[in-house]
Amino acid sequence: AGEGRSLARLKHPNIVGVYGERIDLTSGCLLLWMQFVDGCTLAGLIQRLHGDDLQQTWSEQDLLGFLAKSPDATNTESETIRSVESVCRIGAALAEALDHAHRSGITHRDIKPANILMGRDGTALLADFNLAEETTACQDSMGGTIAYMAPEQFSQLLGYATAHPVGPRSDLYSLGMVLWELASGERPHQPAEDAVQQTGRGRWHELLLIRETDVPADHSQVPIGLAMVLRRAMMADASQRYPSASAMATALRGLSELQQARRRAPMDAGALHFVRRNLLWIILVGGLLPHIAASVMQSYYNWIWVPGIDKDAFKKAFITYNVVVYPACIGWLAWNLYRFGSGYRRVVERVPVPRGELRKLRSRLLRLPRQFMIASAVGW
Repeated sequence: AGEGRSLARLKHPNIVGVYGERIDLTSGCLLLWMQFVDGCTLAGLIQRLHGDDLQQTWSEQDLLGFLAKSPDATNTESETIRSVESVCRIGAALAEALDHAHRSGITHRDIKPANILMGRDGTALLADFNLAEETTACQDSMGGTIAYMAPEQFSQLLGYATAHPVGPRSDLYSLGMVLWELASGERPHQPAEDAVQQTGRGRWHELLLIRETDVPADHSQVPIGLAMVLRRAMMADASQRYPSASAMATALRGLSELQQARRRAPMDAGALHFVRRNLLWIILVGGLLPHIAASVMQSYYNWIWVPGIDKDAFKKAFITYNVVVYPACIGWLAWNLYRFGSGYRRVVERVPVPRGELRKLRSRLLRLPRQFMIASAVGW
């Protein structure tokens, strides 16, 4: 009756309510009268949102429309998720639910997508407190889901000594992993952990070593602001995580409000907006025109004024070189500008850009002056 007693003490809009319990005399099973949530689990939502690895944004209306669909509905572009605001809203609600549980002296110990229910109105509810324990007794209890365990909980399961006992901050680690998966489609250490598990030898110690490594700051398909917030929740050292679930909820809501302010801020209009969106192409054309004009003038000078020049040979060399080299140089520059410009337009439009993509954009930007110099030298 652990889950019934735990849930009965918790009254929160983001925790599944329990109204009563009884023992079935025939089977001996515990029966709970629980709140009915018309929707799906977060695990099912993640699976469908990221099933096709689409990269479009996910809005609040897309979420509500998705939850209203039948469970066997097919994926559409609107069912993908990249919305920082929506992830923050769901995460903040769950963090506040955890804070309520922690203040009531209860640690969940099994936060995972399958234990989070999503109502059709977009409400996230924390469920399955079957492993919940009094906070002071957690360090003597075992259980949970390995894929979402905090390092100290995993260590305890393997029988190792831990520097920090399992407690409320362990729940924050698991919640951070859940939100990371919601935003990106996979857990932060999942590729490395999957590689270990594929060996088929159950290398639990190697999995623990991976889990004890902090999430790299620059290795993520999660937008940079959200990655920074979740990374703190998933610090390997429990003392470096948020001091409470309430603090994590505050950080998530603050990031959401920042994203809303950026989205609602007035955009540049008219000619200025056109210039900002197409700045790189304007630079390309503006840089080429003087080169083309100077090349024509130099060729004319060589043709008319340089004495002793073989005009027929010069004409053939001029035509051959410029027909081949000029288009090649222009095409090479245009290609490099296109690779940079596609991401640059997202920045101009204030669309969240993953940290890894920002690093690539920065690297490409720093290479542009050198590429222009090479193209100019070859073209001349």
